[in-house]
Amino acid sequence: MVWIDIGEPDVDRVKKATRLSQKTKVYSFNTKSDVWWQQNQGKFGYLDASIYRFDNESIESLSELVTRTMDLSVMITGTSLFVDAEGGSVEVTVEELQDK
Repeated sequence: MVWIDIGEPDVDRVKKATRLSQKTKVYSFNTKSDVWWQQNQGKFGYLDASIYRFDNESIESLSELVTRTMDLSVMITGTSLFVDAEGGSVEVTVEELQDK
């Protein structure tokens, strides 16, 4: 089982997830993501969790493409996701903060 958490979860939540799942992944994307990571990096280093950060500006651009009904095409290359929708295209970059 894989536990996926999106946002900036508390260290205790991620610790619990590592006990309950085979793999734990955290995806952060908020404007405060840098501060969250700086404050918790040492604590997460002890946990068996992979942590990634999406570029916030890219996520904001992607949110502008959202419609009630939509088709998306996503291509993943290296550390980038290329998302095409009817309203346009966005490249979302992913930064690996911790890989375990």
